[in-house]
Amino acid sequence: MTDYWSLSDAEAAAALQEFLDERGPALERLRQALEADGQDPNVVLDGTVKSLRTLWPWVKSVLTERGAEAMKLAAVEAPSWERYCVGNKPTLSRESITIVDGLISYVCRVVERGAPQARWRVGNRPIASWVWQNHPVLAVGDGGWALGELVQRPAQPIGGRIRLEDNMLSLQVKAYIDHLNRADRTTGEDEPLVEVEDLGADAIRGRELEVSLREDVAHEYSRVVDRMVKNLAKENGITGVIREDREVLLVATVIWDTNRLEEWVSRYLKAKIHD
Repeated sequence: MTDYWSLSDAEAAAALQEFLDERGPALERLRQALEADGQDPNVVLDGTVKSLRTLWPWVKSVLTERGAEAMKLAAVEAPSWERYCVGNKPTLSRESITIVDGLISYVCRVVERGAPQARWRVGNRPIASWVWQNHPVLAVGDGGWALGELVQRPAQPIGGRIRLEDNMLSLQVKAYIDHLNRADRTTGEDEPLVEVEDLGADAIRGRELEVSLREDVAHEYSRVVDRMVKNLAKENGITGVIREDREVLLVATVIWDTNRLEEWVSRYLKAKIHD
C-alpha cells in the first residue's frame, strides 16, 4: 500500500477527504463501545482536554494485540491512517483498531474546539523531508499537527506494554492546542526564536518540557538544531532530548524549568546562527 509521502497531490487530497469522512462514524463506534462497557459517552466525551485524563486510561485498559492468525486487516476494513502509515504497522486487534480510530476522532474534536481558527489541509512544505508531508493536518498557517499519526503511535504496544502515562495524552493535546493558538496570534507578527512549555511531570522521565523553534530556524538551520540537541542532552539535569518534529523538541528534566531552558536554547542558537 502506498504511504502518505508517496502520494500525488490529487491522491493526498483524496486521502485527506477520506480521513475526514471516517471521523464521524469512528466517533460513533467509540460511543457504542463506551456504552457497552456501562459508561455514559455524553459524560466521558464532553469535548474538553480534561476528559482525556479519564478516556485514555480506559482506552489503554481495553486494547489488545491481534493474534498470529490475524496479523493484517483487510484493506477495506482498515482506516486510512492505518493503511497509509509507514514503519511498524499497528499490531492491535481489529476491535482495538476501532477503539483507536474513535479516539483519533475524539481528539480531533477536542483540538478543533480548543483551536477553532485551525483548518484541515494536506500537509505540504517546500522541504520534502517534512515529517507530515501529504498527511491530513489540522493547521494554522504553515504549521500543523497530523493528529491521526500523533494519537495512534502511543497506542501501539512496545514489548507488550503501552508506554504513554495516563495523564500524558491530555498534556500533549493541550500542547497541540496551545501551539495552534500561538501560531494564530503570531501570524503577520515577529515570532520569537524559541518558546518553551511545561508538559508536566512523568513518573519515568521526570518533568517534560516542549521547545517550539521558530519555523525559519528549524528548517534553514536544521543541522545546527541537531547539534544543539546532542549538546543539550549532555547538560547536567537533562535526562533526555527528542526532536519530535522539525520545529519541536521534547526535553526530559528533573531540575530545569521553562525559563532556564528557553535561555539556554536562545543563547545557543544566537551564537550559532545569524538572524
